[in-house]
Amino acid sequence: MGEEHAVEALSAGGMLLRLALALLLVAANGFFVAAEFALVGARRTRIDALARAGNRSAKLASSAIQHLDHYISGTQLGITLSSLALGWVGESTIAAMLIQLFDGLPPPFDVLASHTVAIAVAFLLITVMHIVLGELAPKSLALLFPERVSMVTAGPLIVFSRILTPFIVFLNGAANLLLRMFGLRAPTEMERVHRPEEIEMLLTQSYEHGLLREEPVEMIRSVFHL
Repeated sequence: MGEEHAVEALSAGGMLLRLALALLLVAANGFFVAAEFALVGARRTRIDALARAGNRSAKLASSAIQHLDHYISGTQLGITLSSLALGWVGESTIAAMLIQLFDGLPPPFDVLASHTVAIAVAFLLITVMHIVLGELAPKSLALLFPERVSMVTAGPLIVFSRILTPFIVFLNGAANLLLRMFGLRAPTEMERVHRPEEIEMLLTQSYEHGLLREEPVEMIRSVFHL
């Protein structure tokens, strides 16, 4: 009897450990998603201003934005690894928990439930948790507060990317090679800078939303047409 209780306790402990690992992987996925959207959406001028003022987190975020291709690849690698691990750990863990609930069913319903219903429900739960907690919520948070999120996530992302730099360099090289095979190339830093017509469009949008008055907008526009 004591051995049976020990096995049950160990099984329950192992189940809780795997469940905690699944939640940790969801959080990791959310971290990388938030970091990616924050780096892309953060206003570099504001980050650089905070960095010049001595904000250490802003300095890290500024460094990551300056090497955007490398760190975006790092977020993509992190998302892929955490998603694959979540699918492997999470689905089997939740399925095992559900199977225990069906032990009392008479045959053949116990087998049907354990091999069909439990796996299907586990897949659905993991998918919903992954999309809502690991994708949509972090993305929305990063879009709402891009500078703040980029400063929070930059440090851990830089450490992660430096550890996996060989893999990131290899993946970037493979992606660039694939682009060249189709006669394309990755955008350079200069190509990401706003052109005069793009700046005029930004000014117009700011004016339409009440962030700028008409006089300074027209003054800046006149500079582009000298």
